[in-house]
Amino acid sequence: MLNNASEQAYKAVGESTEIPLTYYQNNVGATTSLLQIMSEFDCTRIVYSSSATVYGIPPVIPIPETTRLQADSPYGKTKVMSETIMDDLCHGMSPRVSRLLFV
Repeated sequence: MLNNASEQAYKAVGESTEIPLTYYQNNVGATTSLLQIMSEFDCTRIVYSSSATVYGIPPVIPIPETTRLQADSPYGKTKVMSETIMDDLCHGMSPRVSRLLFV
């Protein structure tokens, strides 16, 4: 049984603009692979480490979590995509997602 799973994402905003496909493949691809494996093993809990990058240039600081997601970089967009995928799963199935946001 799968009890713990972790994913190592690429996380450099500047680098993501130079090699965006690598970021999409690793960050979004690895997230979907991880979620698929979790589903196969009936693992329904995940703690996801997000990033303030998902908000782009925030209108106010501190950034309320109700702020619209509007990433500016490929890295930030991969985080938004991964969060969207997990949100879709939460509405369609029963996984529990805890989101940690680092500012």
